Amino acid sequence: MATDLEQAIELIQQKVAKQKELDEIDSKIAELGVILPGGNSTPVSGAPTKPAPTVTVGKATEAKTKPSAPRAPRSKPAAASDADKRGRGRPSKAESGVDKQPPLEELLLELVEKAKHGLSLAEMVELALKAGYVSTSKNFHNMVQQAVGRMMKKKVLVRDNDSMRYFKKDAA
Repeated sequence: MATDLEQAIELIQQKVAKQKELDEIDSKIAELGVILPGGNSTPVSGAPTKPAPTVTVGKATEAKTKPSAPRAPRSKPAAASDADKRGRGRPSKAESGVDKQPPLEELLLELVEKAKHGLSLAEMVELALKAGYVSTSKNFHNMVQQAVGRMMKKKVLVRDNDSMRYFKKDAA
């Protein structure tokens, strides 16, 4: 895989090659004595030239800036009522009782351990909700799918590709 620096160098080389082609085309047009609206991309002899921009490849140097004036401390907003504290309407963990439940991954692992023939993803979702897992997610199925993916990555769970059921690693 090419690094950013290698990609930048390659792109600059491509740009230079294309610019040479354009310069050749412009010189052929100039030889024919045709002047295009807006002018040619290369100057005709005797015309003033504009210096090419300097391009630096690699880490940019930090510009020296004057230290800014000290700012006044921010004032705290007026005290909000208990209902206004969360802002977007989502209850806090303490308000919803979520802090008393085990993490989703632990619950799913327990459910898979208890199942003799493994569990499908849909069964895990159903059993987690039946076990009393509280979630404010609009897409709880996706949360379970993500948790199962993390557990598979940690090699805690394995999936039987024929039955699409998940098993605990040492039970499989």
